[in-house]
Formats: sequence, structure tokens, C-alpha cells
Amino acid sequence: RGGTLTKLDLQEFEGRVKEDFHLQEKTTESVRTELKGEIHSVRTELKEEIHSVRTELKGEIASLDRKIESVRTELKEEIDLSRREIREMETRMTLRFGLMLSAGLGLLLTLEKFLK
Repeated sequence: RGGTLTKLDLQEFEGRVKEDFHLQEKTTESVRTELKGEIHSVRTELKEEIHSVRTELKGEIASLDRKIESVRTELKEEIDLSRREIREMETRMTLRFGLMLSAGLGLLLTLEKFLK
């Protein structure tokens, strides 16, 4: 029998090949299942992380919105105050001008009486 293969040898070899192939299929399926589980786990983790970051960003945006609104309110109050101060100054200047005009007219009338 030195070097020739018998039908029995071929059947044995075919059986081992089929067995190896079947074992590889099982291993491949096992690895595939394990990878699917890991992928699902990573996806879930990423979704949770994204949700957490979104929530955090929403909170920060809301905080910034409140700060912006507060600054707007302060600026509006300062502008209103400045407008009131300007109106008051205009009123005082108008009154002073009126008083000076009145005093000047009074002096002119007095001078006119003395000069007649």
C-alpha cells in the first residue's frame, strides 16, 4: 500500500474535511453572534452617550439663554435710565434758557423804562 489511496482513505479524508468545515461554520457563526452582541452593546453605549451630551448641551444652552436675557434686561434698563436722564437734562436746560430769556427781557424792559 505504499502511496496509493484506497476508497476507505478517501472516505475518511472526506469525513475529516466535512467535520472541519462544519466546525469552521460553527466557529464562524459563534464569532458572528459574538460580534453582533458587541456591536449592539457599542451602539447602545453610543446612543446613551449621545443622549447624555445632548441633555448637557440643552442645559448649557438654556443657561446661556437666561444669561443673554438677563444682559438684555440690564441693557434695556440702562438705556431707559439714560433716556430719562437725557430728557431731564433737556428739561432743565430748557428751563434755564427760559429763565435767562425771561431775565434778559425783564432787564431790557427795565432799561427801556429808565431810558424814556
